[in-house]
Amino acid sequence: MPHNHSISLQEAIDMTTRYRNEKGRIVKPEYTNLLPICETFDKVAFEELVKEDGCVSVRCYLAMGPDMIVRMVFVGVDANDSDILPPTAGAAIMEVGTHCPPVCPVAGPLNS
Repeated sequence: MPHNHSISLQEAIDMTTRYRNEKGRIVKPEYTNLLPICETFDKVAFEELVKEDGCVSVRCYLAMGPDMIVRMVFVGVDANDSDILPPTAGAAIMEVGTHCPPVCPVAGPLNS
């Protein structure tokens, strides 16, 4: 059954502001720089995931690179709620987004 993933701009502002304000409280101060504000991916990364045979959803996993920085890993998901992973033909796993910090978007309501 499809979900309504849409939220209002105000809900998004409240949630992203809360995250920025609270991340220093939920982890030791020396680790707050390991948590991103956001990570930006090219549109083609998601187009590649959703064109996979049987893909009905996209799943995001929180992960950690060798530099100990939290990253986001995306995979396609089939109708059985299973990840579509290699060696399945055409399966892809996406990461390598532009990480903020250090490369952050122009200041706006979700990040300032």
